Amino acid sequence: MKKTAFSVIEISITLLIIGVLLATIAGGKIIVNKVRLEIARSQTRNSIVTSIKGLGLWLEPTLKESFIISETADGEYLTKWYDINTQSGKKNNFSTTAATDKIQYKNLGINNLPSVLFNGGTNTTGFTGNALNSDDNKFTLFVVFRLDIISAYYRNIFFNGTNNAWRFQKMDTSSYKNIAIAMSTGSTNITSTSHTFDLYPEITTITHNGSSFAVYDNGTLITLNSSGYTLPMLAATGLAYIGRNPSGSGNFYGLISEIIYYERLLSSEERQNVEKYLSKKYNITVS
Repeated sequence: MKKTAFSVIEISITLLIIGVLLATIAGGKIIVNKVRLEIARSQTRNSIVTSIKGLGLWLEPTLKESFIISETADGEYLTKWYDINTQSGKKNNFSTTAATDKIQYKNLGINNLPSVLFNGGTNTTGFTGNALNSDDNKFTLFVVFRLDIISAYYRNIFFNGTNNAWRFQKMDTSSYKNIAIAMSTGSTNITSTSHTFDLYPEITTITHNGSSFAVYDNGTLITLNSSGYTLPMLAATGLAYIGRNPSGSGNFYGLISEIIYYERLLSSEERQNVEKYLSKKYNITVS
């Protein structure tokens, strides 16, 4: 007799095999992600970051000591982002309120490593810590992030100081889509003139030599529309903000993975070495 249909047993066996295969694939992905995370932790612990003097702040997402352990499940709201700087006994830990700020831990963020997720809404008011300063107004800042949506005039990534502040933003207008450094004193904006950004992970480095800013995007120096500003840069006071400004507007929408701040101007070789570490860790090509 010619067989024209699968029996119930055959269908059950087929579904069982498919289930086993899918479970094996899912299990393999979990193992791969765990291995990737352990590699990133090793890269972090053995990086050049702490070998370069002047480290003032180091926030990163892979180490167990970076967050409260109970908040490191995917989608959990974060209340702390701990400074892992080992050069100073005084930590600049950043805090938020989970119930209102709704900043989340994302298990598979940039390069499938943990990241901090900001949803850009009015309920997302960002992390706050102490304002960053150096004795001679020279500094170097590294930020690894990915903007996920362009729907506002500007998105605050790092806002340093309640008073005499400077801030790092991504801006979007009909005229330009660029990186902006803005000084609250005198409302002076320094923006990139020829750099077009997109929605991919980036390593942005900002330096200040005591009189002017320089910005590097994935290791490439960006042309700015001003090399200085009309008023002298004063020491920032009050708080520093991640993903927002003091009034809670211009909120960031996307992922922020790592922030490294040095209280001095790094040499080109030092800057490039930190960028190489971040490039390898997050699989972002730098020039």
